[in-house]
Amino acid sequence: MLVSIVIINYNNASDTIECLESLLNLSYIPFNIIIIDNNSLDDSCKKITQWADGNFSLSIAGDLKKISSPPAKKPLAYVMYHYSDGIFSKESENTDKNKSALTIIKSAKNLGFAGANNIGVKFALKHYSPAYFWFLNNDTVVEKNALSEMIDLSQKDKEIGCIGSKIIYYDKPELLQYAGGAEKILTHGTTDQKGQPSSNFSEDREIAGYITGTSFLIKKEIINRAGLWDENFFLSVEDVDYSERIKKSGYKLFFSAKSLVYHKDGSSSKRKITIKKFLWTKSERINIKSFYTIGYYDLRNWIYFNKKHRLKKLSAKLFYYFLFIPYLFLGTITYIIRYDDYKLLRIKCVIKAFIDGFLNRLGFREPLKEFQNIKYE
Repeated sequence: MLVSIVIINYNNASDTIECLESLLNLSYIPFNIIIIDNNSLDDSCKKITQWADGNFSLSIAGDLKKISSPPAKKPLAYVMYHYSDGIFSKESENTDKNKSALTIIKSAKNLGFAGANNIGVKFALKHYSPAYFWFLNNDTVVEKNALSEMIDLSQKDKEIGCIGSKIIYYDKPELLQYAGGAEKILTHGTTDQKGQPSSNFSEDREIAGYITGTSFLIKKEIINRAGLWDENFFLSVEDVDYSERIKKSGYKLFFSAKSLVYHKDGSSSKRKITIKKFLWTKSERINIKSFYTIGYYDLRNWIYFNKKHRLKKLSAKLFYYFLFIPYLFLGTITYIIRYDDYKLLRIKCVIKAFIDGFLNRLGFREPLKEFQNIKYE
């Protein structure tokens, strides 16, 4: 059963290449790899093709080096396409015979996580007709059996529609980030698994909440039943939405405990997290550079998600709009005042997120002009 692996690259060829090296050591066959370059502003595509040609090597340090070793034999066969307005145009290729073929698709626009994944799905359906799709973050490396374990689990129950891996922190492999995803979906998302010993999660099990988009395996039939990724989200919460639609289509979500994926957590968005103090309290805070992408889209998209899936009854609407939203808004502002720099700009961004969420101003939105004048480190 053919699996199409879809990976999104944005200004981050080094992580993508390390991920690819680990994928090329997978024990499962057959699979193909589709890389969507989301209109990178650097020379990502050049580096990836140089690597595939055997003219660029990546220095990998640390205990996880063994996962991406030995390097795949080069050159690798690849074809590069340009994508714009629904049209795939072939640009170049290296057709040297090799077992591991890559497809690299350069998008003319940054379509976000959902839009780029949909490009990969459309291309795969047209050219490969795979039985499964594996959506995988580019800032990950995977164990050899990561894919085979998920496929084996899927074959045990035809009602399983989506499977997530055991997501482990790349720099702290003894600690868990996600056991597939989250058990509960509240009005603003939650997971109580982060930071726990990864060895505590050793059994496959059904997930009641959602599967994280870090590692997200679905059957082809899910596309027909639940549709494509919702591009209204652009970035953040789209995995929660897709998981919800998969469940509503009559399928189960499952966690595969032996499918191990090591995640660098946030390399694509270049988020930087620091611990800030206020009196005797502490809080993990993202820097101002990341705040528009992480802070704005996260707030706006949770409002959109809840309107889409949760607010069907009058009582739910009254609770959400008159109790939870004021609580969330005031709580967010309070934390900004306590811990963050650029307080006024962050508050303006939060207000924009709430307004856009209520008015369904979705998809990509231009950041506030003040963000363009900040000199980032």
